[in-house]
Amino acid sequence: MLSAVSTHCRQSDQHNKELIQERDALKQELSENNKAIEDLQQCHSELEERLQLLLEEKDTMQARLEDLEKKLEMSELLSKQVEEKHQEAQELQQQRDQYFDAARTKAEQD
Repeated sequence: MLSAVSTHCRQSDQHNKELIQERDALKQELSENNKAIEDLQQCHSELEERLQLLLEEKDTMQARLEDLEKKLEMSELLSKQVEEKHQEAQELQQQRDQYFDAARTKAEQD
């Protein structure tokens, strides 16, 4: 009987040691998981911050692009107007040249 109690005590002690080891392993795993969560939260915060900066940069670039598109549109319009004025000037020069040629011809005939 004493032997059975002694065996039971040893088994209980062994079982307690196993439970303590399991508990310690779970505590370690929990600690590692908590650290991983902290690291991920930090990474998440940094990425959110970076995303916000990139979104602001995108908005700035988009506004600049719109401004440049308006300027391009305006310069194309001005370029077209300059081309039209140049064409008009050439036509006027041709008319002037024809007028002077006609006047010279008439003067030579007189």
